[in-house]
Amino acid sequence: RPRVTILLNGVKIHNNVTILKRAPFAIREDLALYKSNESDGSEIYNMNVDNWGAEIRFRTLDGGYLLSNAPENQPWNEDSKGLLVYEGQLIYRNGSDYDRIQTEQGISLNDGEWHVILLSAEEGMVKIHIDGKYVDQIENRGSSSLDGHVLRVGQATKRFRLGASDLPNPFRGEAFNGEIARVRFYNKALNKTEIANLYNNVDLPGKTMALDWSSESAAKLETKMGPIRLQSDLSKIRYANIWLQPLE
Repeated sequence: RPRVTILLNGVKIHNNVTILKRAPFAIREDLALYKSNESDGSEIYNMNVDNWGAEIRFRTLDGGYLLSNAPENQPWNEDSKGLLVYEGQLIYRNGSDYDRIQTEQGISLNDGEWHVILLSAEEGMVKIHIDGKYVDQIENRGSSSLDGHVLRVGQATKRFRLGASDLPNPFRGEAFNGEIARVRFYNKALNKTEIANLYNNVDLPGKTMALDWSSESAAKLETKMGPIRLQSDLSKIRYANIWLQPLE
């Protein structure tokens, strides 16, 4: 049981501290801004069925996943769906395929300005509008019989593992880096008039909205406490527990 004294920039922050035990292999959890339960994610928010719509308002200087429907505790599968911003362009992840929605000359979405994405699924196709303008439609592949899927805002999968051998594919951009102001999910396809109204902040009449999430109404995320584990590419280098403490 070694004892350690730690100085940071000449300031002693730990004095003769006993290390009681080894830390387990650490898992870094990136919490979604919103996550449904499995029942709703497999039924109400099923993005493989016909007749659904979604509205997402965001801004970013980077990118990441805006919305996804994927298993709660299992890897991404062929029935998973996700919408992400990658290198300034909008991508619809359809199972293992990545469908680029915009042309290379399309508007850059990582310019720090607010943008609105509107999706409307009907008859096996998903029509996509960016800032109120129709851009493209893609085939919506996948089985409508889902089990264990959840709808997430601002995230694609549950967690990242530390250590290059355990990184999921792709690692980059799994969590959204920016602001998502609002996400609304509808249990019907959206027509041109409804899309124009939503872009102009006019709510739709009737009980068609299954989810109305906003950053203002979201509960404050709970901070999870746990050990910090440093990794090294060399097996001969090993770290014990390390505490981080703000200096007064």
